[in-house]
Amino acid sequence: MKGLALLGAGVMGVLIVQWISRPLARLQTAADAITAGNLTAAVPVGGIGNVYELSCSFDQMRNTLAQSFTSAQLRQQLEQLRQVEH
Repeated sequence: MKGLALLGAGVMGVLIVQWISRPLARLQTAADAITAGNLTAAVPVGGIGNVYELSCSFDQMRNTLAQSFTSAQLRQQLEQLRQVEH
C-alpha cells in the first residue's frame, strides 16, 4: 500500500512539474524568436499565477517594442523624404 501511495505521489509530482514547466518553455521559445528580431512571434499567454502574469507582461512588452520599432521606421522614412525634398 505504501508503494502505491509513493508511486502515485511520484506521478503527481511529474505532472505538476510539467504543468509548470511547459508554459515557461513556450515563453522561452517566444523570447528566443523576439531576440532574433521576430517582433511578430506569438507569445503564448498561459500557465497559472505568476507564470500567467509573466506571459501577459511579456506579450505586452513585445507589442510595445513592435509599435516603437514601427514608429522609428516611419520617422526615419519621413526624415529621408524631407531630405530628398530639399
